[in-house]
Amino acid sequence: MNPILSEDEVTIENLAALLESAAISYKLDDDGDIHVTEFSSTYFLFLDTDKKVLRFQTTAPVRSTDTAALLDFTNRCNSEVAMIQFSYMTDAQRFRGDYSIPYRGGVLRSHILRIAREFPDHFNYVFNKKDEDNPLGDADPAEPVSVPEM
Repeated sequence: MNPILSEDEVTIENLAALLESAAISYKLDDDGDIHVTEFSSTYFLFLDTDKKVLRFQTTAPVRSTDTAALLDFTNRCNSEVAMIQFSYMTDAQRFRGDYSIPYRGGVLRSHILRIAREFPDHFNYVFNKKDEDNPLGDADPAEPVSVPEM
């Protein structure tokens, strides 16, 4: 098997087959997105064929209503963690993490699988990195819900 997934080969079907070959559990949602269910914090894989980007996304509920503290926590996470971009979705009361892999020109299969395995651990590490202020409340990362783009 070629270690590189060419740009034309980056499809939901091929990504699902790649996950399956690595024994990573997933299911396809109604929109055809991949919902990875293998790990303690599940996440979605979205394929943006216009921008040629594979996006990993998860969310977790927050119980705090202190928007300023939540935004401060989000900014601190963005300053400290290079792998994931964090955001706080005020309307949905959710803390969100995103990681994108550009695939224009192709992408290493091993890179996709490494991120598929490490993304939930990085998100959970940050989510559980609560200080005395605990802006996220006592929530645990739960099964993410698909949310509209910001």
